[in-house]
Amino acid sequence: AVLVWALLASVISWGHSAPSAPSDNPFLTLYPTAADYAPYSFTAAFNWSCVVTVSKQSKPQDAYNQAAAQLLHNCPTGGSMFFPAGTYTWSASLQLDDRIVLRGQPTTGMANLNGAPGTLKPTTVFQFTDRAAQGIECINCSLTGVVNIDLNGGHISLHGTETDSGLTAAMVLGNVVRNYNYLYPVQPPGSFYQHWPYRFSTAISLGQPINGVVVNNLLPQADRTATTRITLLSRSKGINFTAQVDFPYDNRYGIAYSSSATTLQRAMTATQDYMGSRHPWFLLNDAQPVTNVSLADNYVYQNGRVGISWAGNDSSTTAQGAGVRVYRNHVEVARDTICYTETGVKLASGSATNENRGYDQAGFGNNVESNTGHINRQYVLNGDPPFARSGYETTDGEGLLQQEQDGMQARRNVWLKNDLSGGQAGPMMFYALAEVTSNTVQHNVVNSNGTIGIVIGGSSPAKMVVSDNDCSNNRPAAVCRDPRSYS
Repeated sequence: AVLVWALLASVISWGHSAPSAPSDNPFLTLYPTAADYAPYSFTAAFNWSCVVTVSKQSKPQDAYNQAAAQLLHNCPTGGSMFFPAGTYTWSASLQLDDRIVLRGQPTTGMANLNGAPGTLKPTTVFQFTDRAAQGIECINCSLTGVVNIDLNGGHISLHGTETDSGLTAAMVLGNVVRNYNYLYPVQPPGSFYQHWPYRFSTAISLGQPINGVVVNNLLPQADRTATTRITLLSRSKGINFTAQVDFPYDNRYGIAYSSSATTLQRAMTATQDYMGSRHPWFLLNDAQPVTNVSLADNYVYQNGRVGISWAGNDSSTTAQGAGVRVYRNHVEVARDTICYTETGVKLASGSATNENRGYDQAGFGNNVESNTGHINRQYVLNGDPPFARSGYETTDGEGLLQQEQDGMQARRNVWLKNDLSGGQAGPMMFYALAEVTSNTVQHNVVNSNGTIGIVIGGSSPAKMVVSDNDCSNNRPAAVCRDPRSYS
């Protein structure tokens, strides 16, 4: 039977809301202690008391449009759009209006339970088309948010304009994003179309807010299955690899944040350039100083790509860790899986880079503390028939990385009490940089055969500036001078 949705008779006014509609500050509800809340007092700027409730109609987009018009008419500074518990099926992305926070049925379940999926299970479910570039989006926004929604097959993408820093405050809190990935939006250059994940699919992306929280979100292992037939170019005398394989829903970026006005756009939709040059880990010169940005208490499962990545500058020239805060997250990278291809064009080889990375940072003054991760690389197939699984793994597999394309300078960062051991890989690296200065790297743990600190690569500059780094009590011991200076 077709569900019929109806917009409730309005209860929209200053200080009043529908009986079951939430009017609290959900961040303060989840983190009530003064110490936790103090840096995020900007969340009080959201007009939580002005709420409109939407209930079931046949077309949830129409219901949203009606409610949004009424909400912004009665409350010009904005408010909340409340979708009670239930399943809402969308045929296209929901484009949020500026100054509206989307809220589902309240829940205080936690996403990350000591490195395992927690109890977070929102009862407001948004169902999107399988493997399509759909989700909840806000374009050219100044203030926006998504709270307590379970997105099945959809993403969250919130950002300001492409030319200025219009997005001043954003909240992504208490959501589940699952089964999200989508196919190549256009035919990759010089190749045939494949039913394979677009290389820069991203589950949660946030662009430009100097005040923002991406907190307590759960990106679990996919519970949806599908198969796809792929044909990949191999190195073997023009013989292609062809097979019916499982579609890798979790081969996507997890959470991505950038303070740059032009770095992050619409979460890798069809308008994106093929090589993804606007992805957050390409830090551009217009990256703004952040004020209060936190990526915390999230759980991310992935099978390739990067779990959590961010790019933002601090507003200080002396204080450490005054930029983006990355706290108490867990990234679980699938173990013992096969990487068939990174691009959907060629069969992956041992030199393939599918990232399989936990955390990727860019910018200055990052504060990365008490995060965990189990980081594993993927196996590749032999390059010749019968294309059996080989013993070779893809490259990368870093636990935490700042590399040359993230900006050549690592300044004023804090890496503290992170444990990225327990997987097959997971080093913590300042890789091929020109400068590593005024960083604190303490009490971190990686595997005994792993690395913490400065690493030289083929693209390293001939000279490196290294000074004023405090590196102590790491296991194994951190390398905090130019390794080429050891003799």
